[in-house]
Parts: sequence; structure tokens; C-alpha cells
Amino acid sequence: MCFSFSFLNAQSLIGGCVSLDYNLLSIVQSDFSPDSIKSVAQSFNPLRNGGISVGIPLNIRMNRYALFRPQAVFNIMTNQVNFGMENSDVTAIRIQTINVEFPLQMVFTDLNKKVGIAGVFGLRGGYKVQEIQEDNSQFLNVKKGYGFLDVGIGYRIKVGKRSAFMPELRGSLGLNSILESGGTPYNLAVGRMKQNRISVVLNFF
Repeated sequence: MCFSFSFLNAQSLIGGCVSLDYNLLSIVQSDFSPDSIKSVAQSFNPLRNGGISVGIPLNIRMNRYALFRPQAVFNIMTNQVNFGMENSDVTAIRIQTINVEFPLQMVFTDLNKKVGIAGVFGLRGGYKVQEIQEDNSQFLNVKKGYGFLDVGIGYRIKVGKRSAFMPELRGSLGLNSILESGGTPYNLAVGRMKQNRISVVLNFF
């Protein structure tokens, strides 16, 4: 269900969105030269993990071809890194967090048509509210804040006079390392680790 009202003389709709997220960790920089780090882990393998997001977007119609879409999103996210030891033992460090995210996106499509392809571009800031897995601070210190650059493509389907439904495929490029600088030997072993994301999104507005 959507509610329409006037905002800065532009048609605005409060809607909803839900997405399934596929996280991809990438190592930006690592240094195994110090013996103290090498004794902690001989190798590491960042795994691909999933998550789910639920949000409330405000769709502000700027003109016939553009929507400005600020959002408030609740997100549960899982990441895992496996550290390999010299004796073939593996230490699995799983990080599962509850986060709030605040995307600011532009949606470009012909809003006068009943159906049409839409392009999505924007920035997303996130904040870790709580870690719901066991305490991993002795292994990896994770930052509270993170950011993404969002790029997506969707297909908008008009429903009734004002409402619409839009499935969307979105890629999010991590803008910063999710690990604290220094800290634990595991942090030093990994160096900098960025989180990227692929999402399948259902938008209602």
C-alpha cells in the first residue's frame, strides 16, 4: 500500500522494498611478511555469503524521467573468512550483523508509460547496530560504518493510477574497508577487505 502527498511541489510516494543480498568479500591489501602474522595464518579465503534487507523508500518524482529515492533500510548481513594454518587446520571466522542503511538513489525511467526499463544510480551509507554471532573481536575488528556505490537496472510496471511495482537487479561496490586498521593479528594478516554486494530487489511504490 502506498500513500501519496506533496513534497517540494513534486509527487511523492512512500513505498516498500525487500531484497535478497549476495555478499562478495575482496582482499584489497595484505602483507604476510612479519613472522608474527605468518604464524597466525598461512592463507585466507573470503567466502561469499548472503543477507536480507527490508526498507521504506520515499519516491520523489522530479520530472517525467526521474525519481529521487531516499530510503531507510534494515539489513541482516553475513560474512565469513577462513584462515588456513600451516598444519592444514582451518579457523572459520563468521561475522553476522544487524545494520541500518540509508541509500540515496536516482531512478531514471519514463514515468508516463505503464511499463518501462529503469536505471538506478546512487550512494548508500550503512552502520552496524549489533553483532548477532558470537564475539569475534579477538579475531577480526569490524568497523561500525561502511559505504556502497549502487548501480542497478529494473523494470517498472504501473499498477493503477499512482502505484507501481519494480523488480530490480542491483550491484553495490564497497567504498571502504570493513576492517579496523591494525588491531588483532588476523586484521594485520588480511590488511584491507572490501565488501561488495549483488541484490535482487522488489520495489513497491
